[in-house]
Amino acid sequence: MNQAVRTENLVKRFRAVEALRGLDIEVPKNSIYALVGPNDAGKTTALKIMMNPLSQWGPVAVIVGGYLLGIYFQNRRIDDLRDSINRRFDDVNKRFDDLRDLLKSEIKRVEERIDRLEHAIVH
Repeated sequence: MNQAVRTENLVKRFRAVEALRGLDIEVPKNSIYALVGPNDAGKTTALKIMMNPLSQWGPVAVIVGGYLLGIYFQNRRIDDLRDSINRRFDDVNKRFDDLRDLLKSEIKRVEERIDRLEHAIVH
């Protein structure tokens, strides 16, 4: 990756006002770029998003020097989303464990009945 900074389809809305719409920026490493435009074009908003992704902005992927620093979504880091997904996964695993235990007890019950029937047939 040869970019020092990169954005793809960066969007920011303030209620009904669309401050940024689909901003794509690629700044190569070891280069100097200027962000220019008329007043209220979204320059400061774009810089704030790139410099402080933990604010209310999202979703945003921040890449500096070719390294992904973080992905942020609606004021939550992807790590927080991953933790939430992991908790859900743990809940599902617990339910499967409970179901497995229930099936084991049912299998044991059926095997005991079969043993009793076999014993009754033999004697």
